[in-house]
Amino acid sequence: MKKRSLFRSLSARKLGWVALFCVAGSGSALAQWTGTSSGLLYETTANWNGGVINDVFSNNLGLNQTVKVSASRTVSGLTFSYGDAFALTILPATGTGYTLTLNGDVYQSVGGSSSNLTVTLGNSTSAINLDLGGATRTFNINPATAAGQTSADTLAVYGTLSNGNLLKTGIGGLTLNSNSSTLTGSVTVNQGLLTLATANGAMTGISGLAINSVPSTTANYLGEWGEVILDNSAAVNNNRLSSTAPITLDGGALVVKGNSSAAVSQAVGSVSLVAGLNVLGVVPVNASQSVTLTLASLTQANKSTLIFAGGTSTTGLLGGGNDQVMIASGNDSNVTAALVGGGGTAGTTTISIVPWAAADSEGNLSIVHDYRADGGLVTYTSAGGFRVLASSEYATALGANATDNVMLTTTTTLGASATANALYLAGSGASLTLTGKTLTLTSGVLVEAIGSFTSGIIGGTIDFGSRTGYAYDLQGTVSSVFTGSGGLVLSAYGTNATTLTGLSTYTGGTYINAGKVIIGATNALPTSTALYLGGAGVLLNNSGSVSQQVASLSGIGTIIVGATNKFTVGGANGTNQAVEINSGGILSPGDPSGSLQAGTLILGGTVGTVAVTNLVFDVGSIFNVDIASATQNDLVSVINGSVVINGGSIVISSLNGYTGAVGSTYDIMDASGGITGSFSSVTSGYSLSIVGNSLILTLVAVPEPSTWMLGLMGLLILALCRLPGRRLSSPNHE
Repeated sequence: MKKRSLFRSLSARKLGWVALFCVAGSGSALAQWTGTSSGLLYETTANWNGGVINDVFSNNLGLNQTVKVSASRTVSGLTFSYGDAFALTILPATGTGYTLTLNGDVYQSVGGSSSNLTVTLGNSTSAINLDLGGATRTFNINPATAAGQTSADTLAVYGTLSNGNLLKTGIGGLTLNSNSSTLTGSVTVNQGLLTLATANGAMTGISGLAINSVPSTTANYLGEWGEVILDNSAAVNNNRLSSTAPITLDGGALVVKGNSSAAVSQAVGSVSLVAGLNVLGVVPVNASQSVTLTLASLTQANKSTLIFAGGTSTTGLLGGGNDQVMIASGNDSNVTAALVGGGGTAGTTTISIVPWAAADSEGNLSIVHDYRADGGLVTYTSAGGFRVLASSEYATALGANATDNVMLTTTTTLGASATANALYLAGSGASLTLTGKTLTLTSGVLVEAIGSFTSGIIGGTIDFGSRTGYAYDLQGTVSSVFTGSGGLVLSAYGTNATTLTGLSTYTGGTYINAGKVIIGATNALPTSTALYLGGAGVLLNNSGSVSQQVASLSGIGTIIVGATNKFTVGGANGTNQAVEINSGGILSPGDPSGSLQAGTLILGGTVGTVAVTNLVFDVGSIFNVDIASATQNDLVSVINGSVVINGGSIVISSLNGYTGAVGSTYDIMDASGGITGSFSSVTSGYSLSIVGNSLILTLVAVPEPSTWMLGLMGLLILALCRLPGRRLSSPNHE
């Protein structure tokens, strides 16, 4: 069983409840800050509604306010939810700093959803330190987005964090401007920005950093990534993160921003690409000042993909400049072994490439997170690190050499079947027509730059052979058939949907690591494929009256089925506007059971209009549920639909050796339209109950078997083992 040391701490659904609780607790009838002038004391009860200090700032400020703290104190949490567009700063009344000990979480959403406001704790000379109280504290900044929103609130902290674990959620930003070396727990960024800034912003003592993404329920797909920015633009600090603390990326981004007058060189611990589409970036401020990010090691698993971001077309990593992403000496053998191609030297069209990586032409540091693969293919050497291919390292036509990396910049029609190592469709005018022909890509890599066309790849067959097909940023309608034996990975860009109308025949899994994929023809995906959705991946089966069948469905993404569409798992029997799990079909939110992590799979959402998607379990279906801790478990969330259970089995797996206490409960299924029916069985030791619109799993006491029963079972096992040709085996999870 593969295990992950850091993983998503709360499901997206649970984060929603956090936000609702905080807003509900800030009504005008409840205690709240009522100060109407700047410079008032936090501890003065007259400044709070009813004379009760409850640490909630929900009343309109009326002006920019500074609130003074006269001593260190314990707070229930901090809630900033006032509606007018003013700034709030909390400072020590005297001295160089005080500490707020948190007994709860921090929530901020101020000035309306379109505002871009900052709440500030402390300043460069007077700190407001935050003691997390020995627990995991959630910093939820802007939990919801408005359509088209490109900015969000920021919570700026001048002071140390200590004594607990940090969980960042919401699309807004959390900026740490002091050295929190006293923070020795884990840091998880599920959504939005965590920025280490000024000369002091650092987290050198943390035990590990997890940067993830959360599923989307709306059409704008903003803020679904978590991103950590090491911002050196104001002052250089080459020690913002420990060089030994492990980093996991599950649909997350880690970016180092440079300085205008000095070089930046940051070393970090081992980086593990756990799943989904991820980003590593080095973003120069001045082309003459280099930015270097050195990883202790880099591992790739579960068909995860990676975008390298930084620079422009003439500077930095992507322009052959001096900005680099390196791997520590001697720790890169797995990456060099992953290179695929003709093995040509630098400057030749047969240079080998990293199949699970591509490049972005710039580093984007906004909440939109529109990283894309428009920089093309990426190679690697131990001496030079990762590097985008130069234009001279591409052939300009297909068919000349079977090991060429080919870049097409105009509309091309393939006259005869051809073979290449990889294909990059560059520029807004590049498209490819294959009708009746086969294009074999021996590396499995197909990259398409963002263009304005509606059909980038037309007809014919794209054969990946025995390699996994890695397709980046395919846009519009793709009518080609994908074939091969290594499966297909789709990493699309933002809201630019990929519509599949060819009836692909490849074997192996299908991974939607990011972006929107539309099923444009019945069974455009092979019916035998295992479908996995990454955290930012969205599958839309809402075109015409098409249906799609797959063998299993897992992941932490979003799936929407239209009113005249069917999506079935494990068989062809289906119901319109529903995901139906047939006999033998497997549903595994998070990951295939017992594999990596606990997570949320969302059915339904909003794509232009509210999209209803129901869920049906048939007799013989299987629902895998992973439990990682008392607050971390798999969840299926049906946003605008209902669940009908006609039978089937629930199989429970514990991750990382977790053992819950008897009586522990876990919310494993929610449905806005309700849940009816019952499963045929559940793993021994658990019971099920429907509470409101949720399916609750409860750990119950399991009696110890008596001594005589254990002895009898031992004799039976011994007898079975002695039978000729008979052996016992146990399931093995990779």
